Amino acid sequence: MSTQTLTPEQEANLRSICDAILPSGPEGPGAEDANVAEYILGQLSGEWGRGARMFREGPFIQPAHSGHGWQSAMTPVEVYRYGLDVLDLYSRKPFGSAIAALDVEQWDELISAWSTGRVEGFADVDGPQFFRTVRGNVAEGLFCDPSYGGNRDMVGWRWVGYPGVVQAHGGYRELIEDHDAPHTVAPRALDGQAVGSGVR
Repeated sequence: MSTQTLTPEQEANLRSICDAILPSGPEGPGAEDANVAEYILGQLSGEWGRGARMFREGPFIQPAHSGHGWQSAMTPVEVYRYGLDVLDLYSRKPFGSAIAALDVEQWDELISAWSTGRVEGFADVDGPQFFRTVRGNVAEGLFCDPSYGGNRDMVGWRWVGYPGVVQAHGGYRELIEDHDAPHTVAPRALDGQAVGSGVR
């Protein structure tokens, strides 16, 4: 999926960030496996990206926990554009390249600096808060219903053994008393589609 929400360079950098936060490996699926970037791009180009139903009038606070909701006059797509540009500019100083070209070790260093507030250049947006937003969106892309563009082939659900939408299986009432018996089924999405064996 390609959108006009981000520039091509920002989109490439977003894909690299998603892969760095959730790399593929023997432990489980990665961002590319699950179409995580496609999910985020879809959200950014939709109502959420435009800030629909978000409180964006001050005063804003920086809460100690995430229970206060969105704390910015900027929309999510504006925050992503700003944050991606700050990260790209920052990476060119110590690494001499755009973030899309960083290797694994450089990514570890950048993410450590980003998540702890050591990336210079963040002013309109809090750097660690932007990291938490992106990391949360990556997790959403891994575990969302596939109808939202992520969790391709239900790889996230199959990874953790999640069966998907209860109604698509006809319910579990008859299994409630079987506390010790594993219930291994292929996960089903909102549209009733089943993919995979249900186990990985």
